[in-house]
This record gives sequence, structure tokens and C-alpha cells, in this order.
Amino acid sequence: MPEIVTLEFLAQRRRILDEIASVRDDIKVLTAIVLRDQETLIRVLEQMTAMVAQNAPYCRLVARG
Repeated sequence: MPEIVTLEFLAQRRRILDEIASVRDDIKVLTAIVLRDQETLIRVLEQMTAMVAQNAPYCRLVARG
């Protein structure tokens, strides 16, 4: 016996699909934020590495006393 599809059922399915689309959009935005923050972190670490390398000769001089 086939089930009857009501307008209420169709509306409920539409709401679910809309919610899934909204979650998908949120995930895209959050992924973009994470990738941007990751790139920023990489640049900060590169700068810190350069600063440490730049100060290394002075640290050796201080260590010798």
C-alpha cells in the first residue's frame, strides 16, 4: 500500500534541506577562517625563526661571557 505524501511532509523535508544548506554554508565560512588563521600562524612562525636566527650570533657572544 503506497504512503500518502502530504504538504506537511513536503514542507518538513524542505526545512531539513534548507537547514543542511545553511550548515554547509557555515562549514565553508569556518573552513575559510581556519585556513586564513593557519596561514597567519605559518607567517608568524617564519618571522620568529628569522628573529632567532638573527639574534643567534649575539646569544653566542653573551654565552662566551
